[in-house]
Amino acid sequence: MLPGAVLGGVWSCYTLFQLILGEPEGVDLLTPAILTGVPLLLWLLRKPLDKLLLPLQKFQSSFPFVIRLGIVLALPMSLGCGCSAISTSGYSALHFTALISTLWGYFLLHTPAPQKNR
Repeated sequence: MLPGAVLGGVWSCYTLFQLILGEPEGVDLLTPAILTGVPLLLWLLRKPLDKLLLPLQKFQSSFPFVIRLGIVLALPMSLGCGCSAISTSGYSALHFTALISTLWGYFLLHTPAPQKNR
């Protein structure tokens, strides 16, 4: 969650810098919201998501962590290049890439906690 908050803060500073320079077309408020809000939402909904992800853990653990990490690191670059080549409408490709990359990173790297029986 911390990297998302840091990146959201850096992007917010960049956006504020664009406002100070008087270039309102460079203002993007949705990207910091995605970079900060999605990890926060995943953290808040961790227990219900763990229940949903627990059946997939066997499939997920069949791949080494290094392979999953490589996929998570390569996904934003390949998705961003592909979306930017298709779409030229401002920040929409960035928004889509940030959202999908964050969700896939969580689902590929997060290990669900086993449920405790009461």
